[in-house]
Amino acid sequence: MFRVLFSLIAFAAAFPLMAADSQPAATRKVQIKEWPVPWENTRPRDPFYHAPDAVWFVGQTGHYLAKFNPQTGEFTKIDLVDEPGPHNVIVSTYGIVWFAGNTRGYIGRYDPQTRRITRIPMPYAAAGDPHTLTFEAGERNIWFTVQAGNIIGRLRLVNDVVDLVGLNTPNARPYGIAMAPNAGPPWVALFGTNKLATVDPRTFQLTEHTLPRASTRPRRLGFTSDGRLWYGDFAEGYLGVFTPATKAVKEWQLPGGKDSRPYALAVDSKDHVWVVETGSQPNRLVGFDPKQERFFSITPIPSGGGAVRNMHYAASAGQIWFATDKNTIGYAKVD
Repeated sequence: MFRVLFSLIAFAAAFPLMAADSQPAATRKVQIKEWPVPWENTRPRDPFYHAPDAVWFVGQTGHYLAKFNPQTGEFTKIDLVDEPGPHNVIVSTYGIVWFAGNTRGYIGRYDPQTRRITRIPMPYAAAGDPHTLTFEAGERNIWFTVQAGNIIGRLRLVNDVVDLVGLNTPNARPYGIAMAPNAGPPWVALFGTNKLATVDPRTFQLTEHTLPRASTRPRRLGFTSDGRLWYGDFAEGYLGVFTPATKAVKEWQLPGGKDSRPYALAVDSKDHVWVVETGSQPNRLVGFDPKQERFFSITPIPSGGGAVRNMHYAASAGQIWFATDKNTIGYAKVD
C-alpha cells in the first residue's frame, strides 16, 4: 500500500466546474467535479461514497482497490497481487469493502482496520466472473450478477455461503442489479436480451419479464420510491420504466437520440433519474423527472468521460459518484 498526494490546481484549470444555472429545462446543468486518478490507464470503476473523507473504487485493469479523500485530494492504493480484474465495489455501513474479483471467480472482502483481504470463491467454475454487487436491505446479504456465467447469485454474509441460480434464457448476460424498495427482491437487467429478471429471496424462484421491443437491451437499473424500476436501453437510446405490480412499460427517447447509448444510471432522493449518454463525446449526464415526465438537465462530463459505466448516489452528500474511461473519478452535485 502507498499514498499519493495529488495537486488539483492543474486539473482544475483543464476541467473547470460546471456551475448550476437557470437555463431552460432541457439544458439546465448541474455542478460536476472530477479528479484524475494518479495511476494511468487503469480503468478506475464504480466509486462508492462511504464518508466525506472516504470514497472507494477499483482499478479494473490496474488490479487494485483504492480510497480517495475528496477533502484533501489524497489517493490510497491497495494492490491486488492475484490480478482479479476488480469490476465493482460496495462498502458496508461499518466500512467493510467488498469487491468483485471478476477474472478470478471470487468476491473479495477488505477490512481497512486490519488491512486483511478475504476471498470467497464461487462454488462452481461456471460462475467465474462475478460482475456487479449490491447489498440487500439491512446488509445481511450481497446479491450479484455473473455476466458470462448467465447466473444471479447471493452471498450470505452470516456464513459466507454462496447461492446461485441460472437464467432461463441462454446468453442473457445478467448485468446491472438493484434491490426493490421496502426490503424488496433483487432485479437484474439481462443485457443480452430484452428482459428483466427477479429472484424471490425466500424460495430462490427466478422470474423473467420480457420488455415490449425485441431490440431493447437494458444495462443498468434503479428504483424510484414508488417501486417502479428504471432502465436505460443501450441499443436504441431510450429511458424506460417497468412497473412490477402491473408489468406496464413506458419509454422516452433520450435527448441524444437512438445512438445515445445510455449506460450508468442512478436515482436521487427526489426520485429524479440520472443516466449517462455514452454515445456522445463528451458523455452527457441527463436528468429526468418522472412526475413531469420530462428531461430537465443535460450536463457534459468535463473530462469527456469516454464511458461512464456505473454510478452511486450518496444521499448524505447529495452527490452522484462516477468514474470514467478517461481515468478520472468525480461527482455530480444533484441535491
